[in-house]
Amino acid sequence: MGGTPMVVDTTTPVPTNNIKAPSAVPQWQQPTTIVKYRDSGITKCKRKVREYTFLEDTDRRKKEHSRMGINIENQCRLLDSKTAPFILLYISRPESVDHGQGGVHWYMSPNLTEMLGEDFLTNVHRQVVCATSKRKGENISRAININFEVERKRQQRAELELATLQEEVARLRSQVVAVA
Repeated sequence: MGGTPMVVDTTTPVPTNNIKAPSAVPQWQQPTTIVKYRDSGITKCKRKVREYTFLEDTDRRKKEHSRMGINIENQCRLLDSKTAPFILLYISRPESVDHGQGGVHWYMSPNLTEMLGEDFLTNVHRQVVCATSKRKGENISRAININFEVERKRQQRAELELATLQEEVARLRSQVVAVA
């Protein structure tokens, strides 16, 4: 009875059942939490929700857009085949929407196609492309106007400096003439 008490370190999680620590396992492989309800025989599994951040790298952003867009489009097709709801999906990246290979993903369920027409999504895409190119055009014209104003002010400053220097030269000449 007189043994030494056992000290347990509770600061670091101890893996059990040959499962790696949660931080060492990718999110999709982390074990789920199983919740059992007492009265009913229902068992539910809960998984920790992922946190998503904006991808700064354009190549990674393009690949993720392509991969996830295809996945969402396939999920829409699967949902449509099982329940036949009204589905309208349009996914595009603003920086590449007007390119030929811009990676636009769209899907419209047959039920909605009957109501809105075959060319509805094509018209939506045209509107998005026009709005995006107009916005890009406005940005370009605004940049040109700003550059023009900067150049005009630069010229005014140069003319003012030239006038100041000419006045200084005239003053110095008058002093030289007065001395001679």
